[in-house]
Amino acid sequence: RNSAHAAKVMSRKERKALLILPEVITVFRGARRGGERGWSWTLDRAVAADFAVRYADPRDAPGTARLYVARVRRDDVVAYFEIGGEREVIIDPETIDWHAVGVEQL
Repeated sequence: RNSAHAAKVMSRKERKALLILPEVITVFRGARRGGERGWSWTLDRAVAADFAVRYADPRDAPGTARLYVARVRRDDVVAYFEIGGEREVIIDPETIDWHAVGVEQL
């Protein structure tokens, strides 16, 4: 990860918040089935579940909204943002152990 670039987009408060997170963190991503490999995750389970349900395509079959749960190293977080009450983490999907990712159908 290139922390010099991350420092340019994160506020001082966000940089400090990232530094005090545990070395391994649990992150959540709400998406339709097949949408798990994105860069945007959150530290808040409820926020991820809301994204999954709110942005589900109404034409999809019931149960296609998913909550993905992963454990990642803090050092693999590209950036951290606190926006609108959400604690968002940007993570390169290539750094995630996909065999260990949990999936909950919503």
